[in-house]
Amino acid sequence: MFVNYGLYVVALIILQWLSCFPVDPQPYHLSGSPRLQCRGMVPVTDPVEGYREAIHLTWTYGESGQPVHTYTLLRRFTSDSVFDVFSRSRQIPGDTMHFYDILENQVYPVNGIDSVQYRIFAVDTLGRSSDTSDACTFLLAPQPVFSLYDPSTRCFNWESWIRGGSTSWAVVFPAGEGREWTSPRRDDFPFTNEPARFSACIPDSMNTGSGEQWYIALYLRANEAWSLLLEAIDAP
Repeated sequence: MFVNYGLYVVALIILQWLSCFPVDPQPYHLSGSPRLQCRGMVPVTDPVEGYREAIHLTWTYGESGQPVHTYTLLRRFTSDSVFDVFSRSRQIPGDTMHFYDILENQVYPVNGIDSVQYRIFAVDTLGRSSDTSDACTFLLAPQPVFSLYDPSTRCFNWESWIRGGSTSWAVVFPAGEGREWTSPRRDDFPFTNEPARFSACIPDSMNTGSGEQWYIALYLRANEAWSLLLEAIDAP
């Protein structure tokens, strides 16, 4: 068998020259992690139950250099030992930078303050994930108690059993109309065996309009803790 040793030597030299250039493989994961923030509580629309109470979360992420395909949120309540996915927290579209976590009534504490923690990670179009973000902690207070609405005066009352004082206010809005009225914020520091009591009256400037279903959103703050209760009423 004839071998052209000249060509053989040239080929070896070329292979050795090529081997001097480092190969830059795709990394196995995305760099950095999203930055997650717990914003507060807001009413959101639910296709089955109308308006619901939700924790508002936002995040930013711009370190990967690759388009983000999806985000996944993780959550942990005080009673949980680990973070876990929850309803609608998987496959959040990559161009979405916020989320509303609708809370069930049973997760609110009856007494004292509980915490809800969230973390998030990104996944790109190649299936690579980022590091999981630091946790953002949301302090959750017991929901206020709606006690009375008088249609003749358009006034309503509510209470809070949080010890140590609280600040509360109400937002009144007709469903689907995009207008609202916010009551003044009130502070109350009750005696040991008494609840904090609040009241407000819907002004005449908030006329009935076309909507038949209205909502009263009762906000409550106790130091850094939040709570929210939505109460449906007939159009005043």
